[in-house]
Amino acid sequence: MVTIDWEFEAPTIFKAICKEKTKNKENQENKENQKNKENKENQENKEINVNEIHYQFEIVRIKDVSTKREYLDIKMKVDGNDNGTISVEPSNIAQGLLSLREYGIMFSDDNSRIKLARCIEQKYQQIAVSVQTESNNKIANARFDVFLGAIGEYVRAAEDQRKSGLSYVLVADFDAIALDCGYQPFEINGLRNLLKDKGYIHTTDKRNTLIIRLRGKVTRVIGFKDEKMVAGNYYGKLDDKTADSKKAAQGE
Repeated sequence: MVTIDWEFEAPTIFKAICKEKTKNKENQENKENQKNKENKENQENKEINVNEIHYQFEIVRIKDVSTKREYLDIKMKVDGNDNGTISVEPSNIAQGLLSLREYGIMFSDDNSRIKLARCIEQKYQQIAVSVQTESNNKIANARFDVFLGAIGEYVRAAEDQRKSGLSYVLVADFDAIALDCGYQPFEINGLRNLLKDKGYIHTTDKRNTLIIRLRGKVTRVIGFKDEKMVAGNYYGKLDDKTADSKKAAQGE
């Protein structure tokens, strides 16, 4: 894990300090003329009424075991107090840092945000990697259960998409539910593989999706096995009368 200290001096002055800076740099800073430094800070205080806020970011690289892709977990502290965690994609760290605003961390200008992103990029290889799997992580297991519960709600609201022991979820709806349950976009393929490995979905020809005719239209779906989902109490079994009536309505 890499920790980055970030001090903001409102409204326009900021200073970034990485804890990993070399001792030589620290010694050089200590040799600065303290009296001149204090005089300069006093002058700045008079000019802009400095209100210094100290932010600290604890960063961990999260690697998905199935796709090998990564994202960053950034835990925030404000003046030493926990202030939440955000997830940022490495491909565009500067853009991802915009979500800090949702936690009350505002940058005086875009240049400040970009410099913080660059500081993270420069330290990237020093950031510890945490391998994320759905099978050995308590948080991941809880998220997976929440996801299956959400699929259950979807199926109960779309019983006309159930037939022959399968409940069909449109691929676009599957992706939207996964994102709503906290999965990152690059984790979705890994989620589908997990569902296949655990026997929750029906697959053919090494694909996790199926192509069926639904409401007269060729549609790509993911077929959840009713037997497995019903056993987990994610939704109930269709009785024969209901199933037959639905098949008749669909012209089967």
